[in-house]
Amino acid sequence: MEHRRKLALGVSAALLSAFLYACYSAWVKIIAEKGTSFYETVFSAFFIGWLILIPYALKKGVKNLKTDRIGMHVLRACFGLGFMYALVISLQFIPLVDAVMLNNTAPLFMPFITRYWLGCSFNKKIWVALILGLIGVSLILKPDKGVFNSASLLALFSGLLMAFSWSSVRKLSMNEPVYRIVFYYFFFASLITLIPLLIAHPEISYSKVLGLIISGIFFMSTTTLMTYASTQISIVAVSILYYMLIVFSGILNWLIWDQIPDGWTMLGIVLVVAGGISSILLEKHKSKKEIVD
Repeated sequence: MEHRRKLALGVSAALLSAFLYACYSAWVKIIAEKGTSFYETVFSAFFIGWLILIPYALKKGVKNLKTDRIGMHVLRACFGLGFMYALVISLQFIPLVDAVMLNNTAPLFMPFITRYWLGCSFNKKIWVALILGLIGVSLILKPDKGVFNSASLLALFSGLLMAFSWSSVRKLSMNEPVYRIVFYYFFFASLITLIPLLIAHPEISYSKVLGLIISGIFFMSTTTLMTYASTQISIVAVSILYYMLIVFSGILNWLIWDQIPDGWTMLGIVLVVAGGISSILLEKHKSKKEIVD
């Protein structure tokens, strides 16, 4: 019963996190069209999230923030910021669909990272669900013939860094509570992203600040839920379920920008959902240790 509860909570948290991340991406696109820079968006997302976490941290007690794994917390922040910066730089040279597809290759690296860095075993059958999901993503994003160039390799590198970011969460969760993992992630990321922000000298306005606050709330929510999901189910399952981000983004594109998906896109959505469901079914056949330890 406890195993089923953890599985249900983990899957629900991962799906809700994917949905909120799609909302965050859509909102960032909207405020970017109004002149908000990437430096402002990234810094505010982490800083506002950190400010929101402070009252909760104080309620839990400052002594509960004590940790012996500061180095791993910093490493996790670097992985997270690294994949974001790599993805954004690649977007300057290749189409959005190409960059996003290559960034979503993160699950391909997960079995190797979990095996050789975390020392965990994985169900080899999960490759079937993973490949099914990747085919669906390809049908949805439809990469053009110019996808393989130096910029695309940078986007692919962002996928590798994302996989390490998720894996570092798993490693931290072995002896760190969720709130402490999220608190230090936002704290160190805020400090690191403050440097390029100060160099950029952004202009401040009331509407811009309001938009950044909303984006910060979205980002904090999706990060917290993803972190929690990673403590309840395997990170391989979380990464596959995160393919639903593509589905949610497609729905928001339709609702906000009136972009109706074609037949191939709909087929891709079906395959993505099938891959996610398959991963859940495979999780039921894994031992409790492989899922929650």
